[in-house]
Amino acid sequence: MRAFYDCRSLTNVAIPNSVTMIGWEAFRACTSLTSITVPDSVTGGLDGTFYGCSKLARVTIGNGITKINIGDAYNIGAFAGCTSLTSIIIPNSVVSIGHNAFYNCTSLTSVTIPNSVTTIESEVFFGCTKLTSITIPNSVTSIGGAAFRECDSLTSVTFEGNITSANLGSKSWQGWWPTQFSPGDLRDKYLASDGGPGTYTRFAGGEVWKKTSSIQTQSNTTSSGTDNNSSTNTVQSYNSSGNAAYQRKDYDQAIADYTKAIQLDPNYAVAYNNRGLAYSSKGDYDKAIADFTRAIQINPNYALAYYRRGMSYFRKSDYNNAIADFTKAIQIDPNDKEAYVQRGTSYANKSDYNNAIADYTKAIQIDPNFAVAYNNRGFAYYQKKDYKNAIADYEAAVRLSPNNADYKNGLEIVRKQGR
Repeated sequence: MRAFYDCRSLTNVAIPNSVTMIGWEAFRACTSLTSITVPDSVTGGLDGTFYGCSKLARVTIGNGITKINIGDAYNIGAFAGCTSLTSIIIPNSVVSIGHNAFYNCTSLTSVTIPNSVTTIESEVFFGCTKLTSITIPNSVTSIGGAAFRECDSLTSVTFEGNITSANLGSKSWQGWWPTQFSPGDLRDKYLASDGGPGTYTRFAGGEVWKKTSSIQTQSNTTSSGTDNNSSTNTVQSYNSSGNAAYQRKDYDQAIADYTKAIQLDPNYAVAYNNRGLAYSSKGDYDKAIADFTRAIQINPNYALAYYRRGMSYFRKSDYNNAIADFTKAIQIDPNDKEAYVQRGTSYANKSDYNNAIADYTKAIQIDPNFAVAYNNRGFAYYQKKDYKNAIADYEAAVRLSPNNADYKNGLEIVRKQGR
């Protein structure tokens, strides 16, 4: 367990064939490690094994591995935070991909899931912003909540098997941030009468997924009877260009591209939401709020738009409106830990520390490894002069994120006050 934890100068490791097991978080935070081969002799699962290995770019997983990220639902992902990892081939021995396995692998563009996999748990590919397509083999019988949340570039999903309530969850999926792949929305809203194998593509409107082989876009023709497919593709093209510009922090170009998408499709909620984020990143919060509001008018269940509008109000120090928007986001998505934290911080800025603590506590219940929630709750306890609980929370934050200087400074200050 944690055999090479935090060995930040470790650049390469040769695991011999005599090794039969790799323990929990064995290589966590080995931030200089660039490649790894797990030999076939290693059996069982990988549990938080390479969490935070930010330079890990090449991975070979041996055929002895049956589970990626074993343990309870809140364990740290096996490859979470491996921001240099661009592709992964999962071997045929794997039957389950666990919670947060590839969380925030922001460079991941290619994933091969074999027919041996039956379960894809919650938040597996959360935050894989460069992933554009995925194939779900017909062996998969269960996909967990938010498995592809914040996969902003994901526009194509191929199902090799039938789309049923068994492998895509229940209607409780509805309301998960609709700009990303939400399988329950996909089935329940659009494919109830047309499931089955095939490739499904996200079209204008953001949450509209269609089976491209047999279902056409929202409207094949305009009122004049002309073909509208090329326009739809152009709308998506401008939105994608805007996303690329935003990633480069070229916010003016992003705004221009999103505006072109809106001009082509005035009801494209995603483009309003994205343009709002670009305005917010420039500090133009009033224009951001206007765009988020328009996105919400188009799609009243757009949790991400409520959350982002709440953030804009927060940055304007309008905490009452921020709290209202975070509350709405939570109503749509009760497991949105970020919304709880931001609402808690809004309460804290109003000196309402009791409500702040309650929200941070809820975020921790959702994700017991959420360091920022412990840190913020520690601050709220500190403001209430409850130094014992403050110290406990700051210690938890430092334990979860040992290199965060702010958490360490907070702990030092609270310890001095608590003497």
